[in-house]
Amino acid sequence: MPAQIIRLRRRRSPPRRQPRPSFPSFVVDRKNAGLPLPAGKKSRRCFWHVSPTGNYLADIETGNWLAVEYLDHDQGGRPPLQWIVGDMPRELSGIEIGFLRLIGLAAVASGGMWRAINEHASRVMAALGFTGGGPETPVL
Repeated sequence: MPAQIIRLRRRRSPPRRQPRPSFPSFVVDRKNAGLPLPAGKKSRRCFWHVSPTGNYLADIETGNWLAVEYLDHDQGGRPPLQWIVGDMPRELSGIEIGFLRLIGLAAVASGGMWRAINEHASRVMAALGFTGGGPETPVL
């Protein structure tokens, strides 16, 4: 009786999952927070979920602390600033004013590093095929 050769398939280990990034405290999942998904929005997250107290000075202080949290947050879960501003209300409270004020001061304190960052971003955009400066070119 001839011997049969049985080929065993190697068991592949499942792909390693990347750890999920953590986000600053003001970023929430819209579904878990009971928030509707605005028209045109594809993200399930709300990148600015805060509640003003009505006390302007206290809200400014809260905004300052949220800006510090954002600036100190590890890069893995720090959402781009334009996503945060996009989810802010059109009528800003003290929280938004304090947040944006401190972010602006941090940008000024960078001592002109923004020039090098902008030049690098322009090179990256050119490498990706974005040219010109019209409305179709993303603003960095």
